[in-house]
Amino acid sequence: MICVCAINVWQFFTFKATVTFFTIIETKKMTITRKLKMSCLQKVSEILNEEDINRIDHFSMSVYALVFLGNDIILNKKKNILEFGSGISTIYMGRLIEKYSLSTRITTIEHNFSYLNNLKEVISRSNLDDIVSFIHAPLCSDTEMGDDNKWYNKTILSKCLDKRKKYDMIVIDGPPAYSKNIELSRYGAIPFAINIMSNDCSIFLHDAQRPGEQKIMAIWDKEFKLKFQLYNDISVCRIGKFRNSHPN
Repeated sequence: MICVCAINVWQFFTFKATVTFFTIIETKKMTITRKLKMSCLQKVSEILNEEDINRIDHFSMSVYALVFLGNDIILNKKKNILEFGSGISTIYMGRLIEKYSLSTRITTIEHNFSYLNNLKEVISRSNLDDIVSFIHAPLCSDTEMGDDNKWYNKTILSKCLDKRKKYDMIVIDGPPAYSKNIELSRYGAIPFAINIMSNDCSIFLHDAQRPGEQKIMAIWDKEFKLKFQLYNDISVCRIGKFRNSHPN
């Protein structure tokens, strides 16, 4: 999930911004090097415009994660994407689909009505309405997870989603889960989506390095036998057949 917050574009491209977009980490024999960072940054700059870049803040996906999503769409020929939590990833995927004339379609779910309308304006001005569709679903208390954890209104989602569709890519970047009292808020994505996934599906979870998301992945593994691989700020679980799509 992202908030609209402008940064200096020159700072972004020279890596001098106060926001750190990448952390050099090692996850299971994988290192995010400066060379790889620069390569991802170049690829993202070929898709996003200056207005898009000015929307990026510290809640946003890194450019590594964005390229990961884009690679998966192209290499694994994704057709139907279900996204929990709209943001820069919605814009990036939409623009990439349009640029390469793909038949892929995105359904994105957002709880913040004013933010959703702001993003819809961006999508409309970019002539991406045929690619991206929005569902506004306010947050409700998640009784299963307890505390202050909340998830999207399931009644609204069930009414608005096309029940005939099977989704071959799930992107989980909402609801907000940045503090301990709401750290399990994203748990509900898999129980809700498990029966509408295709046989060959990629599941991406943003902010996967955080303690809350780590706990959620452990629960998903126990309940649904889903194993995630962590890459920088995003993790992925593969179901069925796939081509390796992580940036390298």
